[in-house]
This record gives sequence, structure tokens and C-alpha cells, in this order.
Amino acid sequence: MAGILAGVVAAGLIVALSVNAIVSRSSVSCTGHPVAVHVAAAEDIAPVLASLAQTFNAKHTMVDGHCATVSVAAQPPPSVAAQFEAGALSQDEPVSAWVPDSALWLDVARSTPTGQRVVPATGHSVAQTPLVLAMPGKAGTIRAVRGRTTTPGTGAMVGWQTVLPHADGGPPTALGLHIQIPDATESGAGLEAILTLRKVVGFGVNARAALARFFINTQIVPSPDGSAPSLDAMAHPASAPGAGVPLAITTEQTVIAFDRAHAQTPLAVRYPTKGTPALTYPYVVTTTDPAVRTAAQDFGAQLRSAAASTAAQAQGFRASSGALGKWPGSFGLATSDPTLLPSSGTGEAAKALQTWHALALSSRILSVMDVSSVMATAPVPGGPDLAHLLGRAAAAGLARVPDSAEMGLWAFADHLQGNLPYRPLVPVGPLPSPLGLITRRQAIQQYAENSRAAPTGAALYGTILDAYKYVNSTYEAGHINDVLMLTAGVENAPGDIHLAELVGALKALYNPQKPVEVIILLMGNTNTVAMDRIAAATNGKVFVITSPSQMPGLFFHVVGRRVCRPRCA
Repeated sequence: MAGILAGVVAAGLIVALSVNAIVSRSSVSCTGHPVAVHVAAAEDIAPVLASLAQTFNAKHTMVDGHCATVSVAAQPPPSVAAQFEAGALSQDEPVSAWVPDSALWLDVARSTPTGQRVVPATGHSVAQTPLVLAMPGKAGTIRAVRGRTTTPGTGAMVGWQTVLPHADGGPPTALGLHIQIPDATESGAGLEAILTLRKVVGFGVNARAALARFFINTQIVPSPDGSAPSLDAMAHPASAPGAGVPLAITTEQTVIAFDRAHAQTPLAVRYPTKGTPALTYPYVVTTTDPAVRTAAQDFGAQLRSAAASTAAQAQGFRASSGALGKWPGSFGLATSDPTLLPSSGTGEAAKALQTWHALALSSRILSVMDVSSVMATAPVPGGPDLAHLLGRAAAAGLARVPDSAEMGLWAFADHLQGNLPYRPLVPVGPLPSPLGLITRRQAIQQYAENSRAAPTGAALYGTILDAYKYVNSTYEAGHINDVLMLTAGVENAPGDIHLAELVGALKALYNPQKPVEVIILLMGNTNTVAMDRIAAATNGKVFVITSPSQMPGLFFHVVGRRVCRPRCA
């Protein structure tokens, strides 16, 4: 009991230090041009380092006849990595040493020759904390909606699949789990999590769709300070019917901080059964000044001491060796070492960030719907015609498109608007924005559901070229710009351009720096060879639709293609 109390008191003293700018210097014998070491640290580990810096400064360590002093400032690891990467660090108070929350940020900082010159590939771990899955409730339970309670481990193991949608091996939708993940561009926990999930779902077409499904169905929690996000909302989770039960990907240390602040409502925590990554907080010396480098290395030696391990454990971290601290069993945390996954290799961080950025991009889509006479035919005698099936398919797909997307709609056949084979119905713009008395999403949905076949042929090739020219000329950076053709794949309009002419024009227009893809949703199996040639000219893809029920799944395949752009197998 005395040990626990001492740990809590120590933690309180550490937290009392300022996190935004923690400076520890001695005023005795350290005046007159000291050798100043400026340490940039992730916010959650900064109080630990500040405590150790205070101890270091009190020793009056001498370097080249001058007193060495260490100051610690909390800085988001992504911003520090970006500055190293670009060689744009402040000259007034340059970073002499750095402690990000994950070794992955070292990889990011070293992605350029500038970063490689100053940032070591590895560093000594100051502390570590494994990633866990946390949710409200009594320790050891996962509470389901509608009053049911299930215990992890009875009937199903709790692993990384638990955060995936049901279609990809996750729990039943009826459990109402509401998955939360830290933003991987801001948090080492988010970056490690997305790397782990990539390995869980595997690689290939279906894996890309699984990642898209996870991303779209998950709440991205911002973490502007670069550390694991706050779990304060879990102290009073929503109880309204259908609100869902939050399940957060976070760190063990963050859970300990939460449970200390909410002793009566500790979180339910699970360590993924087949292993979990750990944040390792590496200490790296980045200065090129010989005296400052020596002082920084002296401070680094102190970070390897037993006192450093004790300071980290008092703040809820594990020691660099992985040794546990002392916290009440009611916290629901492991009393033994969890299975840790091996560290990621060089280049893995860049791949994870590329995946995250690609999935996070908003879509800008011009949808072009076939209303030619062929759409009046029914695939099955007595059944609905192609126009009806295509309209239902389009509406089903539209329901999956998030509000962050921009979309417009054309209809095409032949001579629909004067000499033009197409007619613009809804201009491209944000889906939630008003368009008269309704939103753009509602307008597109109404046109799709009420489409009727026109008594004319299909100038398919000319329409594709004009649609491509339009999206290409109005290209918006920061978006995925696509032409989405919904068609039976028939070209039968007299005087329209030929296939070879279209393919050649698309190849000439395609710019890998500003890629616009042609995605074709083909009703039936007609003309697949020609459609494949058209899509391939822009690195696009053809998806054959035989039922509207396929559309929700195809949407995730389309979004998943972002992961492999500009070249997808």
C-alpha cells in the first residue's frame, strides 16, 4: 500500500510541472554561457523527462569548462519530424535531442537526406506503453447494447479483428461497437495501429476494401498535441438507444491516467490476444555541436538509470525494459507482460502514412448514368429493366458516400441536349449543400431512382471523353478526382468517335501528377474488353454489376483503390 501511495504522490508531483514548456535549470554555478541542451518530447512523456532534467541540472555537470543544462519542451512528434525532414528547425533554440512517442517518427524524419544527416535511425527507449482496446464498463467486461453483457474470451478472442467491421471478421453489428482510433498523422498510437491493421487484413484487392471499410466506419479522434487522445468522454458515455458503445484504440498509459482521474469508473481494457505494438519513446541526439552533443549524451546516460525507470512508471508508463509499475488491480490492466509485436521495419511508417492520407482524401466524382434505349431491356424476362436496376444500384452506392465528398450527375444517350449526347443534371459540389429546396445528395438520388430510358442509341465513347475533359480541367488537389460511368457498355450512336480514338485521347490527357481515373460500373457482361481498355488508359477499373445489392461492397473496393494509386494491380 505504501508503494502505491508513493507512486501516486510521485505522479502528482510530476504532473504539476508545466507540460507546454517544461524548463529545468539550476541557477547556481550555471550562469555565464552554459551548454544548453534543448529536448523536444511528446507531450505524454515530457513531464517524466522534465523531472529527470531537474535532477540532471542539480548535478552541475561540466562540459568543456561550462555547466550543462537541459530544458524539455513538449512538441508534437509529427511537427518535429516534418521540421527535420525539411531542414527547417528553429535556429534560436534548435532541438538538441528528441523523444517522440514512437520510433516510427524517426523513420518519417529520415525520409530525406536532410533528416538522415541529423536524426539517428534508432535511439534508447526511455519508456514504453503497449496499445490496448478500451471501453466504458467494469474491468473485464465488454458491455453490449440492449442490456446484454459479454465477456471477452468466452466464445471469441479479443484481437485486432475486434475493431474491424463484421464483413471483415469483426464482431456482429448488433453489439453496437463504435470504434475510435487516434489520427495517424498526429499520434504514434494511430500510426502503429494502422500498420498493425494492414498486417491483419493482408494485401490485395479485398484487403484494400477492408481498410476502406474500417476507415469509413471508424471515428477518427484528433490529437493535435501528438499524444494519445483524451478518453474523458468515456466517463459519461452516451446512453441513448442506438448510440453505440465506444471502443477506443489507445495506450496503457492513457488508460492509467484516465483511471486515476475516474477511480469509480475505470475502463474495461483488453490486450489483443495475438499481440500488440508498443510505443517506445526513443531518445536520440540530433545536435551537431560537439559540446552540446556531449551534454546531450550525458543526459541520455541518466535516462538509462533505475531512477529514470521509476519516474516513467510513476507516470503510468512501463520502464524501457517493459517492467510494470504499480497500479491498483481495479484498473483492469495486465499484471504480466502482454505479447508484443516486433517493431516495424524501415519505410513502414511512410507506407502507413501514405495509406492514411489516401483513405482520408475526399472524393470528387462526376457520375454519368446511361439512359440510352438499351436500358429499356430487362435482363430477366418479366423483370425490371436495366434503367431501373441501375437506378437502384446508384442509389445504394450513393448511400455509402460520405458527406465530405463532392459529386455531380450527367445522363447520357445520344442527342440528349442538342448535338450533345449528354445532359448535366446536377453540378459537381458538396453532397450536403443545398440545391434549391433539397440537398445535392437528395437531388442525385431522385434522378437515379427515377431514371428512364430514352428512345435513342448510346454515344458512350464521346460522352466518356467529354466527362474526362471536364473533370481533368476542373481538377481539385487534395481530392480523389474520378469519372464514374454507370452503363450497359453499349456504343451504337452514328457519328460517335471510335474506341481507338477515345483510348488514345485518354492516354494523352492522363497526368500521373494530377490523376483522374475512369471507373466503370458495367451492368451485365457486355463489351467488357472495350471497357477494360478505356479504364486501363487512366489506371481505372471496371466493375461488373449483376445486382444492386453489390453496390455497397463495390463502393469500398473503389475507395480501397486509393491505397495503391497511381498504379493498382
